[in-house]
Amino acid sequence: MESSNNYAGDEELSKWLNTARDSVDPVMRAEIYKKAQARIIDQVYWMPFFGVKRFYGHHKDLDLKAGLDEVPRFQFARWKK
Repeated sequence: MESSNNYAGDEELSKWLNTARDSVDPVMRAEIYKKAQARIIDQVYWMPFFGVKRFYGHHKDLDLKAGLDEVPRFQFARWKK
């Protein structure tokens, strides 16, 4: 099974990860994941460990500016008069 998150297209890395994912041998899994992590670091790949989706409502009478860091600071929001 090919991962849909293989953005680098590294076929060898995919094979290693699929082998580790299918294995029930904890020692073998640890060795393969160690090798995979070394390759990811060596090739300067990045792996998203989680994703966050943010949805905010908006009202024309609400004065709320979004920060560059995408952290909403609702404590500064004000209703327009």
